[in-house]
Amino acid sequence: MARGQGGYSVWNRQEALRLQRQSAAAEKAAERQRKVRETEEGKASAQRLNEDLTGRVGRLQSILRRGLDREAAIDLNTLVRDER
Repeated sequence: MARGQGGYSVWNRQEALRLQRQSAAAEKAAERQRKVRETEEGKASAQRLNEDLTGRVGRLQSILRRGLDREAAIDLNTLVRDER
């Protein structure tokens, strides 16, 4: 009977090692998935920020063009002092 119990002990250790390796593999897979998800979220965030920036630049360019295309509201010649 002692032999049978020793067999269980070896089997238990082997089973524990197998479960430990299986758990470590599952943790690695979960970590890989987390990193992939974070990368995808980061790319999506960067895309949104780039789209927002593109819109802002477009609006600023439009404001600049309108400002440069119209007549000046102030006549600079009237502000020049005559120092004669």
